[in-house]
Amino acid sequence: MKMNLSHKTRRQGTALIVTLTVVTVSAMMLGSYLLMVQTQTASVARSQTWNAIIPVTEAGIEDGLAMINSSSTANVLDPTGMTWTNGVGNGGPEGWSALGATAPGITTVSRNIGSNGYSYIATIDVSQVGGGNGEGPIVTATGLVPFSPIPWVFSKNGSWLNRNSTRPYFFAAAGADSFAGTATSNVGRVIQVRTKLIGLFSVGIACRTNFNMNGKLCRVDSFDSSTNTYSSYFTNSVTGTNGVWIYDANKAKSGGDVGVNAAVAGSVSLGNGTIYGHLSTGPGSVETQVQMGPHGTVGEIAWAASHDGIENDGTPTSWWSPTFNVTLPSLPAPTFTGTGLPSQTTTGAYSGYIVIPQAGISNYVVAALPSTPLYIVGKASVWVKGSASVAVTIATTNKAQLDLYVGNTIGSGDSISLAGSSTSTLNQPGYARNLRIFGLPSCTTINMNGNAGWTACVYAPDADVSGGGGGNNVQDTGGALVCRSLSLRGHWNFHYDESLKSDGSVRGWVGKTWTELPYTNSTSLP
Repeated sequence: MKMNLSHKTRRQGTALIVTLTVVTVSAMMLGSYLLMVQTQTASVARSQTWNAIIPVTEAGIEDGLAMINSSSTANVLDPTGMTWTNGVGNGGPEGWSALGATAPGITTVSRNIGSNGYSYIATIDVSQVGGGNGEGPIVTATGLVPFSPIPWVFSKNGSWLNRNSTRPYFFAAAGADSFAGTATSNVGRVIQVRTKLIGLFSVGIACRTNFNMNGKLCRVDSFDSSTNTYSSYFTNSVTGTNGVWIYDANKAKSGGDVGVNAAVAGSVSLGNGTIYGHLSTGPGSVETQVQMGPHGTVGEIAWAASHDGIENDGTPTSWWSPTFNVTLPSLPAPTFTGTGLPSQTTTGAYSGYIVIPQAGISNYVVAALPSTPLYIVGKASVWVKGSASVAVTIATTNKAQLDLYVGNTIGSGDSISLAGSSTSTLNQPGYARNLRIFGLPSCTTINMNGNAGWTACVYAPDADVSGGGGGNNVQDTGGALVCRSLSLRGHWNFHYDESLKSDGSVRGWVGKTWTELPYTNSTSLP
């Protein structure tokens, strides 16, 4: 008997195979898509966590730097840069542990930031300071930010907290269980900053905003009063046997460096003036923003004798660079208390002067300086709570030092006058380090009109300085100057004393290296 086989079963088998193939491919595509979504979601979460931890860790570094610069008085007057160590572990608001409590030369603090679990641990290590290697305090900060893993994965073996686990294959998606481990783990970042103590007067002239010396024959150069190679010995009736090493044009150096924080066109205008030294402007500035006349010059003395413009302009060794980014902090009020100035002396060698210090008193606080000149015979501090004219103040060199504070921490409009005539000088001949003039925030103007010569260190970061003459004696004007802006007219010479770089006047600790260290917690992400 002949039998006919039905093709229905064969067609059903073919349909089943096609269906299984489609389902398998769809499952593979769905698994791949879900894996891609999970990977991208985890990557975004990790990136957001890392972005959050950057400012947290850097907050720890800032905390440490603020601590090591928190001297009991203005840190610019701290010659060692280490008086801050007296403030740690004292139960004060800083919260730092006692120095050496956990390890020799170590102090630490732990702080929480808000209520979201962000925190940092900062340590300061002073164990290597003073070892003759130039090492400053080492600040290390560890920032911690919570990281919540994705609450589902495609395999029990694939945890984003376990960096060594096997990542799930896409075809295992269909039978995967949800990941139950949703505990939060910390992501850590560690930064270590090594510091150095930077001098308050590390350049000849430093300005927050503008430097303009469009006057005729303006010149900035340098000398070094600590060596006879770059200075000459001088005595007169004032210095007597205590001669001083002063500026000598024949021994001038090309270290009259000028720094301006601004990075806008016209922030530096030289006209036909000359800077025998380096010129630095703010980051982002370009050389063409330095306004120069046809005979304006920046460079070393030998080169400038036959050239105009900027030495090595456009090369890596250019004497101009856009690298000046220096904080010039306003001064806090002096912490000392003092009496009024004594009366004028009427007899003897100091007749006609107010002699300070005397009677064992070295600190004085006054509303204004009298017209009678001061004669300084020892170390003294004077705080003028207003404006001050110091055109004829004399400091006896080698034996004396005057720190003169002018203004207040609030308000504005106070001024310092360094004006005078050709017969009046300010600390000349003398060392700039023996006369330090500090302008507080309310001191917004310094007037240098006239031809009086002066030798001093002037730190007045809130003051606009103007000058229309720079002395007609052998020293002109010299020392160092920090101000908000400087505008010069007429003939003006300024001679930076490079010995001020290491004279003990410091601005504070700044970072010299920045190193990322590995975070050793085993739950941290790569």
